[in-house]
Amino acid sequence: MAYITKEATKEIRDNLKKTFPEIKFSVRMKHHSTVLVTILESPYDFELNGKDYRDVNTYHYQTGERLDYDGNLIKPHTHQDILAKILKIISAKHWDKSEIMTDYFHCAFYYYLSIGRWEKAYKLAA
Repeated sequence: MAYITKEATKEIRDNLKKTFPEIKFSVRMKHHSTVLVTILESPYDFELNGKDYRDVNTYHYQTGERLDYDGNLIKPHTHQDILAKILKIISAKHWDKSEIMTDYFHCAFYYYLSIGRWEKAYKLAA
């Protein structure tokens, strides 16, 4: 069963702040099973496709241009090296022994990364 403690969430937050002092993060725990990491402000111009926020697909953030369900062009993420380092810090103590063929899900915790949130837009710092 997925579970993460407040201490582990704080450790992720501290490691992100130490590694990227120029980026303002929001690191929250949800239901003791999920870590929600949001990049709120940074000097990096992440490609947001004309929106105020964007979720990062942690499995396919390095893919090229593609169309969304409405037929709009989605450009690939810029600064993929930074996203890779952030995901490496978040998943440092993550393990996954899931077996989806038998509908068995067993991992350390779930995690999501986004650039901005729907209620708080991403800011590009000077």
